[in-house]
Amino acid sequence: MFEIVSHDELKDKLGEDTVRKLKVRLGDYFDLTKTFILENYYIDREWREEYSLFYSTTFYGETNKFSTRIHLLNREISESEVNDIKQEEYLGFVVLRPKPLPNRILKILVKSYKRASWCKKR
Repeated sequence: MFEIVSHDELKDKLGEDTVRKLKVRLGDYFDLTKTFILENYYIDREWREEYSLFYSTTFYGETNKFSTRIHLLNREISESEVNDIKQEEYLGFVVLRPKPLPNRILKILVKSYKRASWCKKR
């Protein structure tokens, strides 16, 4: 199950604090991303191991064994275009631990890119 989300909708889906942390961690990639595809109920091997070793044996709120994977695309797409994504449009992905855990960003994997000489340095 997935959802296509724009920059404007991201805070509603993930929460303001998570989006703020994503902006910091992703840097320029956050601005390059035009569409976020949220893949809910994603099974991440690292999170599943951490969950089974610790969180499943505690009473730490309502922690879910599934994580969320967010795919980053450099163009806007609709649901009908999901199967037609080209390799050069795909920037990478982020895996988030489930709510209510703090420090939800589990991993980030993005393509490397060279900054063009005409881009401003920040």
